Amino acid sequence: MEINTNINADGVNGAIPPKRPAATRPVSDGVSLSGSTALDNALQSVPATRPEAVARATALIGDVNYPPQEIIKKLAVLLAIHLDP
Repeated sequence: MEINTNINADGVNGAIPPKRPAATRPVSDGVSLSGSTALDNALQSVPATRPEAVARATALIGDVNYPPQEIIKKLAVLLAIHLDP
């Protein structure tokens, strides 16, 4: 068996491979972060907590029937199914 280690630069069966486009240079070397200012301002205007959500959570914590027993049983079954041996 003879192995030819010469790589044919002309492609398969003499076909000429497509030429690669010349490397393009970026328009600017810097990164524009002008949109981040608006995002920062929007994040600053959002409150750290939502009073209505805190009030609802406080009410649910005080409810002895929350979560319902049916939900607890279903969660227990799901956890048991996915329990690693």
